Amino acid sequence: MKEKLRKKITLRIKVTLYVFIILVMVISIIGYLSFKEMRELIEKERSKEALRLAQTLAMTDEIKRNLNKKDSLALQYYVERVRLKTNVTFIVVIDMEGIRYSHPIEENIGKMIKGGDHIEVISSGESYVSESVGTLGLSIRGFAPVYKDGEQIGAVSVGILKGNVNLEVYNKLSKFIPFILVGLITGILGAYLLAHSIKNSIYGLEPKEIALLLSLKEAILESVEDGIIAVDKSGNILNYNKSAENLLGISKKDLGKSVLNYMPDESILEVLNTKKPLINVENKINVGTTLMCNYNILEDRDKNFMGLVITFEDLTSIKELAEELTGVKKILWSLRAQNHEFMNKLHTISGLIQIEEYDMVVDYICELAYKRGGISYLINENIKIIPLQGLLLAKYNKCEEEKISFIIKESTFLERLPNKMNSEEICSVVGNLVDNSMDAVEVDGTGKIEVEIRNNDKELFLMVKDNGGGIPKEIEEKIFLKEKSTKLGNRGLGMYIVKNIIEDKFGEIQFTSNKSGTTWFINIPMKGNSMYDKGNDN
Repeated sequence: MKEKLRKKITLRIKVTLYVFIILVMVISIIGYLSFKEMRELIEKERSKEALRLAQTLAMTDEIKRNLNKKDSLALQYYVERVRLKTNVTFIVVIDMEGIRYSHPIEENIGKMIKGGDHIEVISSGESYVSESVGTLGLSIRGFAPVYKDGEQIGAVSVGILKGNVNLEVYNKLSKFIPFILVGLITGILGAYLLAHSIKNSIYGLEPKEIALLLSLKEAILESVEDGIIAVDKSGNILNYNKSAENLLGISKKDLGKSVLNYMPDESILEVLNTKKPLINVENKINVGTTLMCNYNILEDRDKNFMGLVITFEDLTSIKELAEELTGVKKILWSLRAQNHEFMNKLHTISGLIQIEEYDMVVDYICELAYKRGGISYLINENIKIIPLQGLLLAKYNKCEEEKISFIIKESTFLERLPNKMNSEEICSVVGNLVDNSMDAVEVDGTGKIEVEIRNNDKELFLMVKDNGGGIPKEIEEKIFLKEKSTKLGNRGLGMYIVKNIIEDKFGEIQFTSNKSGTTWFINIPMKGNSMYDKGNDN
């Protein structure tokens, strides 16, 4: 029931209700403070009036003469006439013993005054105001002494009930009720119109619907492999997806900056000026990287021009992906290496047979089978990622062809990949590192490459080591930069790609290099969060 009611409460109702509640709270607080302040003012005024009237009556001859004679009838008659002409609740005349000689209720005449606040006027003969509970209730009372021939003979008490003061305050404040109601109705109407305006500005959607659309938009943006950038009418970046970040190196700090800083293409200015889309435009952003771009117009629901949505894909990666999909490179590497290798092996076996060294033939074949089967067995048994198995076997065959010793350490064991990593990314990382090592080592039979890859519950560890000549000092600082190529071709971009993949998985890449070779160390957390989170022992 509550869930259904919650669903029925629209944004318009919520805004109106919230404003109504705020108005009621503000009016209530102001009303309370006004009531309190006004009551204090009226109490002060009534206190002064009671004291002035008590002092005036205490000085009249009627009071002095009749109190001195203790004539309660004359006092009662005179005092009641005065009381009915004023706003006071009671006028009480007492003697020095505190006995009443007048009272609004005649039964109380001759009795002791109640409240106990009369003692001071009897003892000190001073005028004052006090609050006390008498026979009529809580009241404000003004006391004044009565003197006859220089001698105090009693006192006059003039009182106003506190309840009458509160009633007077209510009556005064009630005059403002129509204005308060008008203000309240005006506020509610304004809140409704505000909610209606907000509703129109967000295309009539509810907050939950907006949140859902935003989540869907983010999910769609991040699921698209093509790069996407949204820019405003001035060409400044409004939003982008992960692919755009990886391809162009954009970050959050670049929001609001000109897209021309990352895509220097005159077509963008042309579309911004003409407000007409352009499709399939090649944009060369740097050496070796060409993007296929589409520039589409961004409009609001009233068809007003808002900016551009730029979608692009890396033509270089598409070509490389096509080669990988067809498997041409790997097949050629494997076939050529195996053909060359086995022709040599067959020639050796043929020669041994011709000279009738049959025992040596058997030993040689066993040695070949053990050597060949060892690497295959290690890869198939210890690495559970099929594409990575194929990549390592291809690299092994390539190294065999070029007389490079390719060693996969026996401690290698890869059961699964980190949460955020896929097989394509691990192959890209391993492939780039091995390719760099192959370029670095000698091909005279002394070249050596070692690979170790393993995982536990916390992290994936990768080590690639070679005995090449090391990385020159002037290149070490630039090795991860996209703009600088450390060798011919597109290989220089490889380490930039590796670094981006690892950092995207919250991993860490380090290397040591000297004249004896280079060793790469990579650590990637299995759970897809920072390796330096609290509680991680690494």
